[in-house]
Amino acid sequence: MLKNKITPLFKLKEKNDIIFIDIEADPKNNNLLQFGAIKLKKNKPFMINWYCKPQEKVSHHILNIIGYDALKKIKMGYPPHEILERIYKLTNNSIFVSFGDFDFNFLNKLSEKYLNKKLNTIFVNFQEEWKNINENLSDISLLNLANIFE
Repeated sequence: MLKNKITPLFKLKEKNDIIFIDIEADPKNNNLLQFGAIKLKKNKPFMINWYCKPQEKVSHHILNIIGYDALKKIKMGYPPHEILERIYKLTNNSIFVSFGDFDFNFLNKLSEKYLNKKLNTIFVNFQEEWKNINENLSDISLLNLANIFE
């Protein structure tokens, strides 16, 4: 059973909340565009979807990926400093889970830039764990990750 294979990795979940995170970013211009997360607090999911107003122009490549409808929401989003404060508070003392290390590294870099501090969290690169558990990487998503731990 999948849950039993993952449980040892998350023994800390009794003391720490688990947050599954996925971001949309324009790394070329250092823009965080969207922050999506599912936070498991006492095994109850809490969904978060925040947009961040870019400080630099969004590249055409990223616009093609996110689409112009999303760009409207992004332009109405929080300023970077404010969203990073929210992210820092949300992830403080939590287990930060993402599929790959890009999201964690990018948010940590922006946190240092805007808040002068790194994220205070335990990072788990679930992509590596998932490879060890399941050869089929195509059926993974934030929601699927969160459902594993319910």
